[in-house]
Amino acid sequence: MRTIQSASLLALGILIAGCGRNDDAAPAEPAATPAETTAATEPDPKKDLIEACHLKITSPEVREWTTYWDPRGKRALGEGDSWVHSFHWGNEEERKQMLDLKNPMLDFACSADDANGNMEIAAGATTMYMSQAEFPFAPGTYPIVEGGEKYGNEPKAIYGKFMYGDSPLWKTSGTLTITRFDDKGIAGSFSMQAEDRMQPRTLKIEGTFDMPCRGGMVEGGCRANKAIRDE
Repeated sequence: MRTIQSASLLALGILIAGCGRNDDAAPAEPAATPAETTAATEPDPKKDLIEACHLKITSPEVREWTTYWDPRGKRALGEGDSWVHSFHWGNEEERKQMLDLKNPMLDFACSADDANGNMEIAAGATTMYMSQAEFPFAPGTYPIVEGGEKYGNEPKAIYGKFMYGDSPLWKTSGTLTITRFDDKGIAGSFSMQAEDRMQPRTLKIEGTFDMPCRGGMVEGGCRANKAIRDE
């Protein structure tokens, strides 16, 4: 009898000890999935982007977008959805070369894609054949007109660029206001309207922009230091 009781107590002690060890053991960490591992190691593609433009369609509907300036972009390879270049950011030698080639005093664009990666909205402006006196390195307000159909025959002016989805727009007009224009970048606002060639409607857009100059080739006078050079 005593032997049976001793055996029973021994078995009960082993069972309790075993249960205690299971309770005290820390739960095993679940193994990371491939997707979690990739998400942890891949850099955020938007972390270096700088807000560049705020666009708002006011007619025939109201819609808004924010666009970004990519510090890693290159002009030859595409600079992201917003960019700006100016004759005024060149050094003395570069400005002379650009004058000889009749390069624009200012060329900028702000655009945004839809969820499928297709261009949804784009707006901007380009100067044509304007002199330094007509478009100085300083704040100012200028009219925006529609570009001519034959390159090289347009009068001196600032031509608007306005695209909205698949709508073919023309008869673009508006106003460009520059509030800051220095060796680090440019800021200002614009408003434009255009006619739709395919249906009787007028589209109106207003926007603000604030972008650094990129520097590098033909912008040797840029002092923004925002661009990230390729390693």
